[in-house]
Amino acid sequence: MVTRQWLVDDRGFLWLGTTDVYHIVKMALDSVELMTVERQVARQRVSAPEKQRQIERIKSYWPAASVDPDAITDWKPTWAGMLVDDAGYLWVGRTPSEDANPGGPFRIDVFDPEGRLQAELPSPLGIGLWLVPLVIRGDRMVGVVRDEDDVERVRIVQIRRGARAR
Repeated sequence: MVTRQWLVDDRGFLWLGTTDVYHIVKMALDSVELMTVERQVARQRVSAPEKQRQIERIKSYWPAASVDPDAITDWKPTWAGMLVDDAGYLWVGRTPSEDANPGGPFRIDVFDPEGRLQAELPSPLGIGLWLVPLVIRGDRMVGVVRDEDDVERVRIVQIRRGARAR
């Protein structure tokens, strides 16, 4: 499902975009556009089984709902979540491909404070940026994950940054 995403980072900048295209804008709170982050990403079709799972998920929340399968988009979002760390780096969670195993592999693109792509990597936590409470401070990523018994636990991973990073 295509959504509008936005956040205000610790420095007071507004980041916003819609997930149908990989185009994220950084703005000052006085509406001045400061930077645009873009990538050419192949869009993925939503398969018939994926549409059916989406319908079942909607009905699990609202059993009386009448869901029109044609109302579900034929295309997946190009990205699904973003966050900005304490060094000003933008982390963008890519929409996983259909062949991804449940729970991963989720891909993350990391952009420096000037908007240059620095890394494409698998999620260090094995989960999507948009799925859990998550924070990145210094050289640590902290998130809440669920174990095989569906019990939440905090997981901390170290981030190895390049020479230009903080």
